[in-house]
Amino acid sequence: MDTDDPEHIDWLFNKASRRAHEFKIEGVTWSLTQGVVKNIIPAIASTNAIIAGTSCFPSITLSALLIRFCSLLL
Repeated sequence: MDTDDPEHIDWLFNKASRRAHEFKIEGVTWSLTQGVVKNIIPAIASTNAIIAGTSCFPSITLSALLIRFCSLLL
C-alpha cells in the first residue's frame, strides 16, 4: 500500500467507511484515514526494531560471558 497514492487511500477509506457504518462509528473521514495510515506504518517499523534489539541483547550478553569464560580456561 502506497500511503501517498490517493487511489490506495480511497480504497481504504471506502472499506473503513463501510465498517464504521456497520458498527455505528462516526467521524471517519478521508483525511483521518490518510493520517492514521501514515502514522501506523512507522510505528510498526519502530516496534519491530525495539523487539529485535531487546531480543538480541541477551544473546550478546551470553556471548560476552562465554568469551570471558573461555579466555580463563586458556
